[in-house]
Amino acid sequence: MKFRRVSLLILMMGVVVASACATKTVQRVAYTEDGVIATLRHQSESGVPIDRGFAQPANISQERLRAVLASILVRDKKAGVKPAVTGALVRGVAKGLSQALEQADSSEEVALTAVRKSRRLGIFTEKRLTSFVAFVQGDQIVLSFTHIDWDLSKVQNAKTVSTYLPQPRIGRKVSDFTVLPGDGLEVVGGQAVKISIASGSQ
Repeated sequence: MKFRRVSLLILMMGVVVASACATKTVQRVAYTEDGVIATLRHQSESGVPIDRGFAQPANISQERLRAVLASILVRDKKAGVKPAVTGALVRGVAKGLSQALEQADSSEEVALTAVRKSRRLGIFTEKRLTSFVAFVQGDQIVLSFTHIDWDLSKVQNAKTVSTYLPQPRIGRKVSDFTVLPGDGLEVVGGQAVKISIASGSQ
């Protein structure tokens, strides 16, 4: 009986240690305005953030980021070639991304969601989601897209959309698209891009 108690105690201690050492996702909201939400997200182990070596905080002007965003085109299976970020969203997304990168540290990626609203037949309001993960490596900004102008009515429980938006993840692609190559733009895996943000680059 005593042996069983000791074995149970050791097992419980092992569970506690494993839980303490488990990797945990920690996030904080850096920006929210006009349908744009930028969240800073990092992994921690035993309460200590895991440094990913990002070149952050990064001071990138909204003007520069607007130019970056406007230069990214995707090929959509249904809509053909179109901007990765629609014109109606570019200004707000650039503002949110700029402010988030200023607040981020070397362990944090920016998870950004932007919702575009429009009316169909002058009656129904349609909500469409664009989302990506962003971070700065060296003199390049990396953007990995998950949703491109994606219809939020596709969410199974539409009532949750007002409080919880589908979140972007690196390597996860919900919309059916491929990022197209362009000047100064390096495509990675079909859904991500690397663009130089070095001084004087276009």
